[in-house]
Amino acid sequence: MTREINIARKLSSIVLLALGATFICALTASAQIRPLNLAGTGTWTLTPGSCGFPACATGDTCQCLTVDDTVTGVPQAQGFEKGSLSFTISIDTSVPKLPISKAGNCFPAGGDAQLNDPQRQNFVFFQVSGFLCPVSIGVVQVFNGSYWMSGTGGSASFSGGTGQVSLSLSGTGTSGRSSINGYLQK
Repeated sequence: MTREINIARKLSSIVLLALGATFICALTASAQIRPLNLAGTGTWTLTPGSCGFPACATGDTCQCLTVDDTVTGVPQAQGFEKGSLSFTISIDTSVPKLPISKAGNCFPAGGDAQLNDPQRQNFVFFQVSGFLCPVSIGVVQVFNGSYWMSGTGGSASFSGGTGQVSLSLSGTGTSGRSSINGYLQK
């Protein structure tokens, strides 16, 4: 009799595990993970001082990078094709240098980004963090980092998301390119 009880317990454990796995799969499926892969082109400016958020640490020297791009028609832009993508990023130039570039030092950088649809009725807010590094002396710089979706507006009803952000900045504010690759969750 004890053997039959042990077998029954094992079978009920297997059934409970299967039900739990089914429930978890159902929750994951209902999360509706949506890929977000888009690119943009536009202009940029770099000015002395902090952008405001995140604030430059007391005693540090910062620069404010602003990027204003138009989203190109990318298949996984989630309705934001031909919309706008803007970044406001503070760069702390007084921290210990990271000499990992052939053209100079890299600096920590972080701030905000906003993605708008063409009618500016739906939008997604991001927080970004990464490094700004020179690629060619005085000509090209790149920002590589990560994003975290921090909010939405209009009918853009995403509840989360994360991924990578890349910016390339050339000339003196005349040419900027951006890409975001990751996901948004409905």
